[in-house]
Amino acid sequence: MSNKFDDLLSFPTRFNFRLIVYANDSVVEECKNVLASVFGEVQSCEVLPSSSGRFYRVHILVLAKSAAELYSGYEALRSVDGIKMVI
Repeated sequence: MSNKFDDLLSFPTRFNFRLIVYANDSVVEECKNVLASVFGEVQSCEVLPSSSGRFYRVHILVLAKSAAELYSGYEALRSVDGIKMVI
């Protein structure tokens, strides 16, 4: 089976996880903590509120060493309640 991340990216690489979460700072912190547990640290986090104020658009930048690590990051985010969408 072909690994699309391996086909598209050179590792190590900076990778931006983009999330839509319910407007709750604890959800953002949990997302950062989950990704930090996979990647060792989060390089940056940008939070932008939606026009309605119900949601946050969150960009979390990490340094990924492999495609398997990226897949692990996506899998780890599944455990976070409050994520509306992972883009």
